Amino acid sequence: MGTKNNPKNRAVKAEKKKYNGKEIEPAYYYGVHAGHGKYMAAKFSGSANLVSDKSGKPLGWKAVVSLCDAPAAAE
Repeated sequence: MGTKNNPKNRAVKAEKKKYNGKEIEPAYYYGVHAGHGKYMAAKFSGSANLVSDKSGKPLGWKAVVSLCDAPAAAE
């Protein structure tokens, strides 16, 4: 009989999201003073560096996740 405390019954850990081959995680971005507003952004795991676009504005979490989930373009 299985119980809720049996480690074999627990879900498998989800694979971490990757952006340009580096693991990312969500972070709260408070950019009101820069004119960007406040939103959930993506940062690289193990550092405080945010994932940003060419102009330097941090990318939102949903935008980065949609880029990660999109199939790679065939060349």
